[in-house]
Amino acid sequence: GIEKKTDFSYYDVALLMVLFLHRSNLRKYGLWKDDNVAEIKKEEQAELKAARKLAKAQARAKKKQKQAEERQYLTSDCVLEVPSDEGDDTTEDEDDDDDEDEVRHIIKRIIARIILFFEPVVDFYKRLVDPSSSA
Repeated sequence: GIEKKTDFSYYDVALLMVLFLHRSNLRKYGLWKDDNVAEIKKEEQAELKAARKLAKAQARAKKKQKQAEERQYLTSDCVLEVPSDEGDDTTEDEDDDDDEDEVRHIIKRIIARIILFFEPVVDFYKRLVDPSSSA
C-alpha cells in the first residue's frame, strides 16, 4: 500500500501461499472454474480423436476386406469351356449369344484387373490432393 513497512511483505507472502494452497485444493477436486472447463474440453477432444481414429480404422478394415474380395474374384482362374458339337441341340443364335456373353465377361475381368493394378496410384493421388489429410 501507501505505507512502507517491512512487516507487510511477510503478510503478503503468507497470504499468497494460503491462496496458492487453496487454489490447488480447488483444482484437485475439480472446483476451480477455469481449470475444470479446460479439462472438460481436453477430455472431449480426446474422446473425439479416439472416435475419429476408430471410425478411420473401421473404414480401412472395411476397404481392405472389399479389396481382398475383389482380388480373390479377379485372381480366380477364368476357365473357358470349349463346347463340343456332339449331341448339342442348341442353335447357332444361342451359341453366338453365349460367345458374346463370354467375351463380355472376359472384357469385364480384364478391365477390373487394370483398375486393380492402378488402384494404389489413384489412392495415392486422392490422398495427395485431399485438403483434410494435408499437414
